[in-house]
Amino acid sequence: MKNIFIILLLLVAMCLWAQIPQVIDYQGRLADSDGNYLNSVVSVDFLIYDMETAGTVQWTEVQDVSCANGVFHVQLGAVTPLPSTLFDIANPWLELVVGGETLAPRTQIASVPYAIKAETAYSLDAMGSGSGLDADLLDGQDSSDFMPVTTDNWVNTTGDTMTGDLVVNADFHATGITHDSSGDAGTTGQLLSSTITGTNWIDTAASGDITAVTAGTGLTGGGTSGAVTLNANLAGNGTSTTISRSDHNHDANYVNEGQVNSVTSGMLINGSVSVSDLQDGACLAEILDDDGPGSGLNADFLDGHTSTYFMPATTTWGDITSVTAGTGLNGGGTSGAVIVNVNVPLSLSGAANGVISATTSTGYAIKGTYTGANYAYMGDDHYGVYANLVTDNIGDYAVFGDGVDYGDDGTGYSHYNSLGGVKGYNYWGNPYTFGVGGFSYLDNNRSGGSIGGNHYGTTWGCLSYQNSAGTEYGGYLTSYGSGAGDYLPSIDIGMGSWGDLFGADIHGRVYGTFTEGENYALFSSGTVFKNDLDVHLQKTKDNSMNVLYTNVSTDVTVQTSGYVTLSAGRCDITFDDNFSSVVSDEIPIVVTVTPVGQSEGVYIEQVNKNGFSIVENNNARSSVKVSFIAIGRRAGYENPQLPAEVIAADYTDKISRGLHNDADTETDGEGLYYENGQLNVGQHYSTLPDPNKPAQPEE
Repeated sequence: MKNIFIILLLLVAMCLWAQIPQVIDYQGRLADSDGNYLNSVVSVDFLIYDMETAGTVQWTEVQDVSCANGVFHVQLGAVTPLPSTLFDIANPWLELVVGGETLAPRTQIASVPYAIKAETAYSLDAMGSGSGLDADLLDGQDSSDFMPVTTDNWVNTTGDTMTGDLVVNADFHATGITHDSSGDAGTTGQLLSSTITGTNWIDTAASGDITAVTAGTGLTGGGTSGAVTLNANLAGNGTSTTISRSDHNHDANYVNEGQVNSVTSGMLINGSVSVSDLQDGACLAEILDDDGPGSGLNADFLDGHTSTYFMPATTTWGDITSVTAGTGLNGGGTSGAVIVNVNVPLSLSGAANGVISATTSTGYAIKGTYTGANYAYMGDDHYGVYANLVTDNIGDYAVFGDGVDYGDDGTGYSHYNSLGGVKGYNYWGNPYTFGVGGFSYLDNNRSGGSIGGNHYGTTWGCLSYQNSAGTEYGGYLTSYGSGAGDYLPSIDIGMGSWGDLFGADIHGRVYGTFTEGENYALFSSGTVFKNDLDVHLQKTKDNSMNVLYTNVSTDVTVQTSGYVTLSAGRCDITFDDNFSSVVSDEIPIVVTVTPVGQSEGVYIEQVNKNGFSIVENNNARSSVKVSFIAIGRRAGYENPQLPAEVIAADYTDKISRGLHNDADTETDGEGLYYENGQLNVGQHYSTLPDPNKPAQPEE
């Protein structure tokens, strides 16, 4: 079936009479893409939107339309009623879909259909007694402003009696009250007094007239106005003007303040004084005054010392007459101060704790051997300490260094600030000298020169390592564990590298680096520079590889493309949000369109960052398909600024001169440093030996 388009639209409103119709007359004319008017029944979708393009559908219905010479007539709302709020929107637009094809552009609905809103005026005109009209306001007031006619919550000015409680939430003034709550009538001069249970009349003459309250004997306080307070005057045993407390008795046996030698045993309840009766130190002076030989005083200290400081009088003193040097020792004597020395070389025996022997031909000072097993010696002609592992128990090492206890923290990473189990220190740092060395022939897989890891072996790193496939690594690092337990969170990192000039310096004679990852293989946060091709490989269905190359540009561009179909010789295209949100609006977007099929040719009517419009030449109205490509500048990168030293022609030459493969011992690298915005080849003065370094290492 050929494409259908509408060539004539008519909107006709029905006249208003006593009953307002809820439909809109709509008339139009349909023809195919060759201009032939239709004479058949077609299915048409009618939709009303709130915007000319895009927007939200407010109402829709489907009708089978009968065309005669292209002309058809329908009543909108005959199938799906029109909502009463439909025309509350500012600008409604009607869209038709004929045989599955959307006709464009939409048609704006004029004001005539708004006559539906005249129903409100009709209802008001018909209002009257019995009309049933329920208004929101009456003379501008809400229903809450009126008292219902059935309410009996008031009292008439005459002839009415009130029952129940009267609640007054403000000042209450009443006149003409003649009876209290008991029905008793009041007399002249009486006042009505309110109580919890009612009201009573009281005589004003019986209320009294106190002008002053004076505090008498044993009291304090009083006053001549307002509310006054009286207090009892409590003091000692009481006097002519005070009161004695009933819980505080006194007799004649008390001590006068300042009276010497006034306390006797007769004044004490039980005739004696216990420790709890006295304040600490209160009797020290009297005790010291009476202390002397035979006093029996048992003190805690003697001249400031406890008894453990002194030697008991019963101690028996020894009498050493000589000191003899035993096995492995020399020296001794029979009088005066004697000296005993250890023999060097030393030879001691003791199977339980090993054998220490000395043989001058071996050239070592001290040797320790566990019977028939591990041994170590100190001070030979090659090593300060030499240890040999003979046992093969899992976890055995020739040398074991036990680190600090829990809670003993270091304060930094330097020689002076760190703590640990084993320390290697190379003070002079001469060529090919090291603090700690770990070496191996790497005869077998999974072996290495020096390893460091956590206690469980799930995170470790090895210098000089041969993996399970026989490949040797200068350094091998892993935190991957056993690879089991996908339910566990991913936390550890295999390698961390933070650099001042470079984060990493990686060179491969054949390949540089191989990276892979589940979410991404490589993420670069920052500008990426390349001086060669950017190649992509796409696996095909036959398991071969297609080679793809990345497009390049002298500008930072972003592009989008697609296909559209003209409707009546026109099409308005809206860019995808992913494109319009990143394209710059400072530099015009370049759009190229190409008709796919026969047409009069097309041109671009307008372009902006949100989209563009295509129009067919010569006012033609075809529905030809058109392809397009839109290219714009990336927002924020209209004029990118790049580091000058990186884009300079000699950058890679500087890198190759400054960095060096030190496996080549015949040549040396020149060094690199970055200073004042420039990359320089050479050694910076800060890397040279420290002229202020002490001649000898600190112990």
